[in-house]
Amino acid sequence: MSSCKKIDPTLKALIAFDEVIMTDYLLDYIDSKEIREVVQGSLNRGESYHQLSSTIAKVSGGRMLNGKTVVNSTLMPNPSGSLPTR
Repeated sequence: MSSCKKIDPTLKALIAFDEVIMTDYLLDYIDSKEIREVVQGSLNRGESYHQLSSTIAKVSGGRMLNGKTVVNSTLMPNPSGSLPTR
């Protein structure tokens, strides 16, 4: 749909619908302390993961934490491909 040269009425309707959904979410976000707390908690969790991963990489000689869960997490060589020296 996005490859059309002129804007298709269906695409215009989908864009308008998307704007309504986004506006509804933003109004809910502004109005609800619970939603703001959940969003902030998620942002904090992501930031904490990145800080932990960075600290582990510094301590382990540049090896980065890889995986989404503790079970799947392994230490991998840093993105440059070099292995840490001991």
